[in-house]
Amino acid sequence: MSVPDARTDNVYFAEFLDDFFAECDEHLTRVHRSLLALQRLTSQEQPNRSILDELFRSFHSLKGLSGMVGLKESEELVHEMESYLRALRQGQATFSSAALDALVSAVHLLEQVLNARRIGQPSPDTTSMLKWLQNLTPTPLPQAPPNLQPIEPTIVGRPVVLNAEEQERLEEALRRGAQAWRFIFIPTSELVEQGISVASIRARLEQIGNIIRIEPRVAPHGTVAFEFIVASDSEETLFAPWSGDGLRYGPYAPDTTSNSPPLTDEPSAPSTDIPNHSFALSNVVRVDLARLDHVMSLVGELMISRARLNDTLARHESDIPASQQHTLFDLNHAMERQLRDLREGVMRTRLVPIGTIFERMQFVIRDLAQDSGKQIVLDLSGQETEIDKFIVERMLDPLLHLVRNAVSHGIETSAERAALGKPKIGTIALHASASGDAVIIEVEDDGAGVDPEAIAARARAQGLLRPDQSLVAGDILDIICTPGFSMRVEADRTSGRGVGMAAVKSTIQELGGTLMLDTRPGLGSRFTIQLPLTLAIINALIVGVADQIFAVPLPAIREVIEVEREAVSVVERHELIAYRGTALPLLRLAHFFNLSETGQEGRYALVIGSGAGAVGLVVGRIAGRQEIIVRAMNDPLVRVPGLSGATELGDGAPVLILNTAELVHSARQQPRYERRLPAPAMPTPPIFAGSTVQLRRSTMPDTGHETEPFILFEIAGTTYGVPSRAVQQMEMVERITAVPNAPPCIDGIVFSLGHVIPVVNLRRRFGFERIPSDRRSRLIVVRSGERRVGLLADTAREFVSISPESIHPPPDSIAGHERNCLKGTALLGERLILILNIDEVLDGAETILTPAA
Repeated sequence: MSVPDARTDNVYFAEFLDDFFAECDEHLTRVHRSLLALQRLTSQEQPNRSILDELFRSFHSLKGLSGMVGLKESEELVHEMESYLRALRQGQATFSSAALDALVSAVHLLEQVLNARRIGQPSPDTTSMLKWLQNLTPTPLPQAPPNLQPIEPTIVGRPVVLNAEEQERLEEALRRGAQAWRFIFIPTSELVEQGISVASIRARLEQIGNIIRIEPRVAPHGTVAFEFIVASDSEETLFAPWSGDGLRYGPYAPDTTSNSPPLTDEPSAPSTDIPNHSFALSNVVRVDLARLDHVMSLVGELMISRARLNDTLARHESDIPASQQHTLFDLNHAMERQLRDLREGVMRTRLVPIGTIFERMQFVIRDLAQDSGKQIVLDLSGQETEIDKFIVERMLDPLLHLVRNAVSHGIETSAERAALGKPKIGTIALHASASGDAVIIEVEDDGAGVDPEAIAARARAQGLLRPDQSLVAGDILDIICTPGFSMRVEADRTSGRGVGMAAVKSTIQELGGTLMLDTRPGLGSRFTIQLPLTLAIINALIVGVADQIFAVPLPAIREVIEVEREAVSVVERHELIAYRGTALPLLRLAHFFNLSETGQEGRYALVIGSGAGAVGLVVGRIAGRQEIIVRAMNDPLVRVPGLSGATELGDGAPVLILNTAELVHSARQQPRYERRLPAPAMPTPPIFAGSTVQLRRSTMPDTGHETEPFILFEIAGTTYGVPSRAVQQMEMVERITAVPNAPPCIDGIVFSLGHVIPVVNLRRRFGFERIPSDRRSRLIVVRSGERRVGLLADTAREFVSISPESIHPPPDSIAGHERNCLKGTALLGERLILILNIDEVLDGAETILTPAA
């Protein structure tokens, strides 16, 4: 056996920490479930033994895991909770609501300790909590004999837990006068060379007594240790010299040192969670979410490649011999089915039950009800509904805020409910269900509901409504989700200061979901959240609007209807059509995005939303349904209302994805039938092949100072330079997809290195006339912090090396905005070079004025 070096040890230990946190999360989930069960038994001094046993086992495992990684604060906290549970099981302590409060608070603190270790921050202070827990156990537990020193827990952590058969064998040996010992052997290459191995150590221990159990363990730094529990009546002096052979030992005392279930107690109920055999194999493999993201991305790329293949076969069908067509098309369809199954399989590996966050809300309700003096019960259903792990984590805070709002603003006090003829105990219901490729989450309460008049009065007081403006039902959610809006003047622990609902809606929209509100004054409110199952690959409807193509997430579409021009009614610049017994308002995407209309511009309507919030998005044509890979479009230069990202359909050109919720919300703020001023024309550059650019290399005169490489390019006859370290890639200009309503200097978006990046037309950015791109045009992809942006230049010239001493401040005659865009000027022979300040060029791109016509 070879001994790994320190670097390998660090890698192993880092991987071990990942497993440590994952296993802690599993045990904490069981702890939460057990505490919730105990909450219903606070009237009993001795709760159900099986619940205590399950909770004890979880704490016991958590303490052992904490000891293995040397997390002292966690180990001490769990030890005190475990001590109280042991005293409770032995009848030495009583159970009460105060004791449950202590356990719940200690678990919350334990989660903070673990999270601090996970992110590398100092651990919170646990002193006061340890004293609180110690006060729960009136009778001190017996201590280990002072003359025997137990093994340090930092070697391999907690001792093993014996199963029923092993405990019986150990008890029998103890009744015969034997003593229980714990031996730990850590093999090394030096010991193996001396002939000392696990087999030889086992042979020695068999000579001095009866081996009760052998278990391999993982010691710190990734090494492997072997633990032996031995019942022996031999004197310690017989095996004490073995410590020089890598063997450590100490007394095995379940009641004290190991904190295992007492040997003399009545055996606890058997648990299916703990296997009886120490070498049982698990069928669960923990995989880092980033690896699944990478696999999902590869699946998306395969889908794009298959779409290209399908398009190629369709275009060249007439060129393929008839004898080969059947084979090729069968193979193409088989690949489509296999990719669909692969996509489904990878997506399912990312799904987790939403009950993991539903259960946490029970503790939130319990704490808030105690603080507010209200009586509230939480009704859960649909906890088994599965959703993407990333979405579950992002939805924790929004759900938490909705539940807090239900307690603070919705549920009345018991006296108020009794006066209204309601049950004294209020109900908050959390429900989840799957609907196709979407998940529906509902947060409902039977409280006071939302009073539109009170909302309107508060909105007028905060300047969100004009004094003469009325509030319609569909605007209530928009008002309460406005940043800064709150019905409370003073913040409290429950509701805060009006930033929560804005963050709730923003988070849901970022996840591609929608938020709806249904409220009845005096009867209650229901918030309905619709989310996609996953964000990576979704089903979409491909539609055409004017001369542009968009992708619309299929879960957001209720129905597609055909619009007859004669059936459209216009009321004060709002278009309406009759739809299933009600009036459906229309939103023409061509008008909203300032696109030129065509003859088929208003042929179809996509029905989005439900009830009074339903809207028909009018498009010109339906191209079909397709699975798409979603790429985020987060750069502020192309962050346009109504757009959430981009995808590719197989031809290499980006296709914009609509954010239907944001689109409808934005449209509600302006007249739907009023054309705004058209944006400047955005010509589509021609397609050119190739992406490799060869540049001449020039150098500044040698000044004896350190130089930095720059890339030079031209805009309208002027030479500019940017540091080459800021340039990720330089490409010939290919397909650019225009982004409607973007700033005038933004030509659109392209795909580069797997990312969606905006294209800044530097001619327009600096006030020059836009010209069509040609073969000399270059797209210079620069990186500023986390942003990637393409700068469109007339041509790229060369690499040069410039020393910092050669760069001078811009002349004083250049002032204001133009001066901020320049870091300085430099001379290359007789040529003047303007050094760009990339951050300022990007940050100010939205404020550039277009040149006068």
